[in-house]
Amino acid sequence: FRFITISSYYGHKNLEIIPQVLFILESRGINNVDFVLTLKKEDFEKKIGVHPSIINVGPVKPSECPSLYGECDALFLPTLAECFSASYPEAMIIEKPIITTDLGFARSICVDAAIFYKPMDAISAADAIEKLINDKTLQNTLIENGKEQLKTFDSPEQRASKYLELC
Repeated sequence: FRFITISSYYGHKNLEIIPQVLFILESRGINNVDFVLTLKKEDFEKKIGVHPSIINVGPVKPSECPSLYGECDALFLPTLAECFSASYPEAMIIEKPIITTDLGFARSICVDAAIFYKPMDAISAADAIEKLINDKTLQNTLIENGKEQLKTFDSPEQRASKYLELC
């Protein structure tokens, strides 16, 4: 089961939790989980470190993201702060389940299209991952909920109009 996290390295992305989550999953006998990251080589080596279940493909162009999502089973976004992450709607469009932090911004974007876990809690994240990989019905439900959630987002024209109204 492959999780994608498309992101540059920033402290608030909390990517350092990934090796901890893998350690917990492995201690439970779950050895079929990989994480795919898109970090610069130096950030990956310095902040994450080498692990056989963490695949760093390096930075990718936006045009390459759909195929990268297609090679993975779900989105894992351990972020602690976002004004708006494109990763959530991208995962919904590509029909991938989402696991992310239980924070207001994530809940307001994903609503019922994600499994939420306690921020900075590797055990809670591992629990969410275990739940998702063992429940195909849940995976499909999250995907369907994501498709519905996409319908609630403003179009680019609507967003532009709202910005102009504020100005």
